[in-house]
Amino acid sequence: ADVVRSSGLEDPTVVRKKTEHGRVVELANGEILLRPYGIRDQETQLNDGDIARFHEWCPIVLRVPSIRLMLAAAEGQDIPLMTSDELAAEIDSIYTAKIAADAEGDHSGAPCRELPDFIVEHYLERTLSLERAEMKFCSIIQSIRRAEQQGSLTQKAALFARFLEVCEY
Repeated sequence: ADVVRSSGLEDPTVVRKKTEHGRVVELANGEILLRPYGIRDQETQLNDGDIARFHEWCPIVLRVPSIRLMLAAAEGQDIPLMTSDELAAEIDSIYTAKIAADAEGDHSGAPCRELPDFIVEHYLERTLSLERAEMKFCSIIQSIRRAEQQGSLTQKAALFARFLEVCEY
């Protein structure tokens, strides 16, 4: 630190905070985070080549920002999970409501809503609470995730997860 001060350059605390590179990591809740690295990270013995490598065995997980925010808000809360039969019935209910809403929108000239947004609005109409609607949506996602981990994910639920953009590719 004294060497930097005596050289007449910037304050050493500012120099340490400057970063030109970083790496993107996905947290357990699905949130995407940029982890910068710079001078202070020298002791990790990493370089750009080490960080740029990827592992083919790691799945690519896609979650749109609105879904990541809902999952992050629900983290740590007790989210009720659905059985595979309950999940299948809920998926059928959502598809039926979405088809009806899209037909109504086509007739009136209104644009169709994305499936995640539609589901939250669908539950909002039923529960009259945005928090409960988002929790119900998170319950669907967590139930799909659990079934996926247990290897019991049905084809219907897997396709639904792809339409929701919350699955592994």
